[in-house]
Amino acid sequence: MCRSQFGGSLVIREALLYIKAHYNEDIELKKISDAIHITPAYLSVLFKKHVGMNYLDYLNRYRIDRASEDLAHSKKKIYQIARENGFKDEKYFSNVFKKIAGLSPSEYRTRYYKQNPADFPRSEPED
Repeated sequence: MCRSQFGGSLVIREALLYIKAHYNEDIELKKISDAIHITPAYLSVLFKKHVGMNYLDYLNRYRIDRASEDLAHSKKKIYQIARENGFKDEKYFSNVFKKIAGLSPSEYRTRYYKQNPADFPRSEPED
């Protein structure tokens, strides 16, 4: 069977797996489309149709979800969390985070620890 028989859902599954594996890198739609052997324009259309949002919105949401976990379960600095989750600029990360989560990263961390004090990490694991 070929991918087109699945109405694009297999293509989207491949794209989502690529994002999951590379979200912390500088990935553009073209890089993903090259990896799964379709045009960026077609991937963009399929993404909107099957995911319900454009690629960049999805990528940012995925990155913010991952960053939220880091904020909740580590004492890493916000700029470190931003970089580890694919954001080159801490200010941009904070703006995107606030847009998606409704709180700044530091407000999120503070609120999380007030609600879950037992989860507060005592110290960072050593490398």
